[in-house]
Amino acid sequence: MDQIKAVAGRLAGRPLVLVAVVAVALAVLTLLKQRHSVQQPADDPLVILEDRALQEVVPAAPEDLAEELPAPSPELIVVYVSGAVANPGVYRLDEGARVDDVIRAAGGPVADAALTRVNLAARIHDEQHIHIPHVGEDTPAAQPPPGGGGTAGVGRKLNINTATTEELDALPQIGPTTAQRIVEYRTANGPFDQPEDLLQVKGIGPAVFEVISDLITVGP
Repeated sequence: MDQIKAVAGRLAGRPLVLVAVVAVALAVLTLLKQRHSVQQPADDPLVILEDRALQEVVPAAPEDLAEELPAPSPELIVVYVSGAVANPGVYRLDEGARVDDVIRAAGGPVADAALTRVNLAARIHDEQHIHIPHVGEDTPAAQPPPGGGGTAGVGRKLNINTATTEELDALPQIGPTTAQRIVEYRTANGPFDQPEDLLQVKGIGPAVFEVISDLITVGP
């Protein structure tokens, strides 16, 4: 600044030159002040706060959101288990459960349970009746899902002339109502002469008979 004043003194006799020099000096000073006011140090608190605010509003990635969502609950199915288990009854299990899971839910097998006649690995389905036979019991083992697909165990054929309502109910696709109708028909009309006579019972059509035909027999 002193240098500028000295130069101005020497140029006092030259008004036009003095005005030009002062104008340039003022322009340079103004430019320097503007540059200084624009620049802010990297550790300026305002800059740090602004940077943090930007980081906080960045949305989470889709994969992060997916990890936070709770896993869907498995569907429940309702089954009825009877026969050689500690606590026969109706149980609710996760979809995809096996016959072994049903037996465990019912308190496990009793001492004379014929588990070798049951496919413990067979999948169960909603509204299914699972019957676990006793040793020496003349009844099919646990039944497969509706529509066939093979028996869940291997056992002797059921004599439809002597079978009880519970034993008939244990057949695939034969519920308690149809089982009762079989017994009533047998009582009213005498013993069945052949397995195909079951087609005369209300509720048993060709599709149902095809499923149970290999599991039943007739006798005295």
